[in-house]
Amino acid sequence: MGKNTQTNSSVVVYHDETRNANQGKYRGHIFFFVPQVINVSHGQALFGQDAHTYNPTALLCEKISALRTEFDLSTEKLHFTDISGRKWGRSEEGYRVMMEVLVDSLRHKFPQIFKVPLSCKLAVIFYPKKCDVDMYGGTGKERYLRHDETVMRMLLKGALHYLYDDSNEVSIDAIYTDGQPMHRPLNDERVIDRLRNDDQYGRKPLREYVDLANTAQLIGIDSDHTKYDLSSPEYKHSNFLQLADLLLGAVVRSCYSCTRRCRNLPRIGTSLTAQDKKAIIPYPVMEMLEKKKRGVGFKNSGHYKAFSLTELTFKDSAPDFKELMAQEPTIFSNTPEFDFYL
Repeated sequence: MGKNTQTNSSVVVYHDETRNANQGKYRGHIFFFVPQVINVSHGQALFGQDAHTYNPTALLCEKISALRTEFDLSTEKLHFTDISGRKWGRSEEGYRVMMEVLVDSLRHKFPQIFKVPLSCKLAVIFYPKKCDVDMYGGTGKERYLRHDETVMRMLLKGALHYLYDDSNEVSIDAIYTDGQPMHRPLNDERVIDRLRNDDQYGRKPLREYVDLANTAQLIGIDSDHTKYDLSSPEYKHSNFLQLADLLLGAVVRSCYSCTRRCRNLPRIGTSLTAQDKKAIIPYPVMEMLEKKKRGVGFKNSGHYKAFSLTELTFKDSAPDFKELMAQEPTIFSNTPEFDFYL
């Protein structure tokens, strides 16, 4: 966006979680921010303004539906953990193309697949499974769920403050979650309402460029799109929950395991383990995350302020946040069997 460009986005957020990051030692949450409407205005008041509005949600939904048809994934629930089998097939190729599409959806300028930048964003946080939950009320699972809700609130606030700014205002319309995480649904009061009233709890309020709509709430739905009519809102939301799952799986793989740097995709029918597939499919996401290593040069990227990765630990019960970076990908020598590797 140009220097005198102002954007206002109405966003729906999609949440997913993992309990098996970093060799099973960490839990994690992702928020995938998808604008329903973006209003863009250019220029200065003295010379008038050029404004236009578009719907990234519709564009992304249309593209994902087309890919499901192209790669015979219409009835398949997209779930990173479920990538399996012993050969590279059309479905794996479809997963990899979807990763490329998701990476392009996160651009705020210079899109390569979409005609306009969708300006989606993602925020991920990881934290140890073993933590002190004595400060929370209830017993057993309730304490851990309240801890999760606290972490989600911290992630949401931090992401909104970092990923948006005075020139890129945002309003959150709703947060969709994948079903019910434990013995009860996520609590609106603990995640959303407390953010609205942070100043009453002695914390800094949300910045002026961030708004939580009065109707915003946590909505838990089944992420299986086949359970809904194609024209229903739930069909769209369930698809986007699956995209959040794919992104989370790709981030976990990029930061805590390994990806494989590959120029060309495997030929259909190539023998590969499930772990090989899980190393190849997320590579576009890892490549995007690596841009952060450019330092000040990252500001010129179309992915600047498109993602936030955080590792949270607790020292003497106080939160300690550390920025998380992607690991270097594994590079393989060319062999007759793996001639798609660099």
